[in-house]
Amino acid sequence: MSRTLKITASIAVFVLTILIVSYLKIKNEIPKKIGEALGAPVSYQSYRFNILKGFEFTKFRAGEVFQADTLRISYLIPSIFKGTVSSIYLSGFFIDISKIHLKKGGAKGGRSFDLQKIHVKNGKLRYKDQVSVQIGDIDGSLSSLAGKLIGKFAVSIPKLEAKQKAFSHIKFDILINDSRLVVTNLSSAEGNRVSKLTVHFQNDEIVAEMEGLKFQDVTVERGRTSVEPSNRVFEFLVQNVELKDRQFDWIYGHGRVTPDDVLVLDSLKLLAYEQFAHISGTFDLSTHKFDLNLRGDGVLRGQGRVWGTPDRFQSEVDIFKLRFKDFVFSNIRGSFDVVDQRVLHITKLRVKDPQLMAVASGSIDIRTLSYEFAFKIEQLELNSIHKMSYGTVAVSGMIYGKGRSIRSLTADGEVKSVRTPRLAVEHASFTLDSAKLTLVAEGIERIPTRLDWVKLRSDVGLDTNDFVFVAHRQADSLRLEGTWSSFKDLKRLSLRHMAFHIHNLSFSDSFPLTVDVVGDSVYAELPNSRLFDGVFSFGFSLKEKKIHLSAAAEHIDFSAFRTAALLPFNGILDQFNLQVEGNIDDPIVNLSGTFKSIDFERGFVEQVADGALRPFEGKTISAAVSYSTGLLLVHDFTVGDGATFKATGEIPIDFSFMPFRLSRIKEPFRFSVVSDSFAIDIVKPFVDEFLVLGDGFVRLSVQVEGLEPMPRMTGWVSLESKEAVFLPTNSPLTDFHVDITLSGDTFYIDTMSGKSSKGFLTAKGLAYVENGKVITDISMEIKDFPLYPSPDMMAVGDGTIQIKGEVPHLFITGDIAFEEAYINMPFGTRSARPHPSPIRYRFHLTGKRNIFVYNPSFEMELALDIVMSKEDEVHTVVVGELNALSGKFYYLDRTFDIVEGKILLTGGKEFNPDIYIKAEGLVCDTVLVTVVVLGTFKHPEINLFSEPPMDKLDIISLIAFGKPFSELQLAPSDVDLLRQRALTLAEGVFSRELRRILASYGISISELSLQLDPWQGNYTSFTIGFRPSKNMTIRYSYDPKSVERYTFQVKYFVKKGLAVYGERDRFGGFGAGIEFELEF
Repeated sequence: MSRTLKITASIAVFVLTILIVSYLKIKNEIPKKIGEALGAPVSYQSYRFNILKGFEFTKFRAGEVFQADTLRISYLIPSIFKGTVSSIYLSGFFIDISKIHLKKGGAKGGRSFDLQKIHVKNGKLRYKDQVSVQIGDIDGSLSSLAGKLIGKFAVSIPKLEAKQKAFSHIKFDILINDSRLVVTNLSSAEGNRVSKLTVHFQNDEIVAEMEGLKFQDVTVERGRTSVEPSNRVFEFLVQNVELKDRQFDWIYGHGRVTPDDVLVLDSLKLLAYEQFAHISGTFDLSTHKFDLNLRGDGVLRGQGRVWGTPDRFQSEVDIFKLRFKDFVFSNIRGSFDVVDQRVLHITKLRVKDPQLMAVASGSIDIRTLSYEFAFKIEQLELNSIHKMSYGTVAVSGMIYGKGRSIRSLTADGEVKSVRTPRLAVEHASFTLDSAKLTLVAEGIERIPTRLDWVKLRSDVGLDTNDFVFVAHRQADSLRLEGTWSSFKDLKRLSLRHMAFHIHNLSFSDSFPLTVDVVGDSVYAELPNSRLFDGVFSFGFSLKEKKIHLSAAAEHIDFSAFRTAALLPFNGILDQFNLQVEGNIDDPIVNLSGTFKSIDFERGFVEQVADGALRPFEGKTISAAVSYSTGLLLVHDFTVGDGATFKATGEIPIDFSFMPFRLSRIKEPFRFSVVSDSFAIDIVKPFVDEFLVLGDGFVRLSVQVEGLEPMPRMTGWVSLESKEAVFLPTNSPLTDFHVDITLSGDTFYIDTMSGKSSKGFLTAKGLAYVENGKVITDISMEIKDFPLYPSPDMMAVGDGTIQIKGEVPHLFITGDIAFEEAYINMPFGTRSARPHPSPIRYRFHLTGKRNIFVYNPSFEMELALDIVMSKEDEVHTVVVGELNALSGKFYYLDRTFDIVEGKILLTGGKEFNPDIYIKAEGLVCDTVLVTVVVLGTFKHPEINLFSEPPMDKLDIISLIAFGKPFSELQLAPSDVDLLRQRALTLAEGVFSRELRRILASYGISISELSLQLDPWQGNYTSFTIGFRPSKNMTIRYSYDPKSVERYTFQVKYFVKKGLAVYGERDRFGGFGAGIEFELEF
């Protein structure tokens, strides 16, 4: 053997030795390294290793951490040196994640590798006893380039168990790319899903973003979570969260985990439809102890604290305001504790609100929802739970139950001064003991009559509950006996007996009425029954949206119902038949009946169409109607034994029993009315704006058809009234008669006539309907006709009157010549105002003589030419003048002849004409005194002149005392004379002034006083004083206990410092005199 060959062989043996040693070294090192990585000793049943292709273990086991039926890793040389592995296959494995202790350290920097295929099959992962995951299949690949991972996996998990929850058939895809992990299409057989989950690995922060989460009762539109492992800090935000029946706009939280494993929740915030909650505190991950602070604002505004462990914790709450539906309560405090994760003890819950004062204590088994509570409501204001109710409730008791089922409830309570829109109760008390309820109420009103007291005894909380209901009102009574029950969706009321006594109407017998309510459906049945000594029978059934109802009556006297204040009318229902069949929302109805001697309550008649029901009183009314498929047919409607009023027609309506609905359909209708002699009251509401009708009758034959508000009418109407008043001029009429022809939308007034004491009124015209409004055009002629245009005026005249315009906003014009007129025109201010009226008018009034104007100070005959108009709802404006022909003027107790006079009306809204009067008269047979009145009626001024000329004070003294003031002496004889003269003067002045005041509209009161007896507390005298004019005062006083002891005083100021007076004292003495006021 050559040396070269030997060297070559030696090298080969050396290399082979190296290879064998390396092979054995690598083969033995692989399980050792796996065991070191997992931190557990390794064992296996078989181990195959091919340094060129890979290795495979069967029945591989690493302590309690990892085991697998097959673990195979395949690669190719030299790809393995490039970091490329062909495949990794793992089957029938088990991994306990909680027991893995990976070694710290490792190579720094990023190293490239490529796992071309990873296949994991039939495995199981476990974390302690809390999480167990069965792996079906994981197929994918993973590679790394410069520290950046790229991979793709499809994962199938047959079953996942987490604590007490289990999920099956979980599938999802994983994509790893550039330090980012994306999970898509995650779903389970239970319907849980996540549309997309993205995890970013950024430096020392892990960020997870999630979209479309659906997990049991929780759905989340999107969310984001970030974790810093080195600082152990976390933060998360989820948006549009639905949790069972609650919705949150967002939930945000951030916190940290301390080195000693304490979770510090710096903030957890929840926002749900303007409701805000905030939670902060700590949770020890080792001992599970927690201490949390809670704060809320919205429906519940308050704060609280919870501390302890999940199986035993305590809490305190302080609620500033609680809003639940329409309830608002404040100042609620309570303390709670939980033992063994099961029983919640409420040691004390107290509400101290102005509208609710209550305390409660008890316990709830959180798992079984069994509970027991002791409660006491010291005061509950009903207005806090129902805005239209008032009153107070007080109740205390014990309650035991489970879930929604109450096993036992005992309670005592009372209700005071209850008021609702339909009910008022003075006082009520109730007792509930062993499912027996007793309720007694007193002073019940508005339902629709007053009840003195009501008593109800009933079972509560049982499957079938017996009840007895008794109500009393004076001598009247009502008693109902039956059962009521509630089972799931079924609510049933069954009456078995009814008894009542109302006035002289009595009934006591079985009454087998059954009413079932199932959801929105109502079923009712009453076998055919006879009531009221067999004169009334009825029965009905209501099933599957079908109704059958029949009723019949014979000779029922409704006076008992009227006396009992149950109905606004009485009479005799002689015959009555009602049949209802078919669908409940569109039944077929047939009704007929006869009502004799109907009599309405007075107040009810006036309320309905201003008395339009009055023509039906005392009459016999017969009717026959039917309804089918949206059409009401009036076959017959007759009023009066002699058929004084009869109607037939077809009216489209929408009718349903449940839900009850009755309304007109906007489709053409047809109606026919005939009357040969019907009470005129039926038309009064239609003409009361301009015509008041007395007793009379109306005859008509009218057909109406078409659409509202403008149907077409044909026929005629004739109306006669013994008396009437024409309101525009307040003119009384007798034998009033109207004939009207109807054609389309127009009423033609063929004839209208009426008589007065001396003359008459005739008229013609028409009225038509335009856009739902009645337009008139009527021409009238009057002759010797009485007119009362205003409260101060009465006249008789001839002329024409035109009425035009829309009812009731009529415009009336007239041109009237007075034959005679009487007008009251007092001085001073008028306080009375006319009533508003929509009627406008304009009258031209003239008169050559016999126009008399009266005033407490004068009487004149004048010639008249004025225009009286009203252009708004209140004010009447008068323009024109009245010229005096003759008359008298009264001053003090003297009469003067009017030689000139004029009253000028200028048209102001305030009636205050200008006046000029000149009157003359002889005083003491030697002096001619002239009185001149200038100014206005509101403020007239009187000027005095004399011939021969005198001072004004001397003229007044001459008129009053027969001597000029300068000649008056105060000797005793003169004082007696002056006193007697003052008495006469005062009596005359007082009489005239009193007449003037009574004829005026306003009195200016200057004094009003009441004197009170301080010992007896009642009035001893009443005093009133007023100043009719600038120079006169009147004062009147009387004793309420002794009317004859009245006093009065009339004082007239002749000039400053001088007055004459007349008076009566309380004992009947009369005195008069002169009063001087002297200054020193």
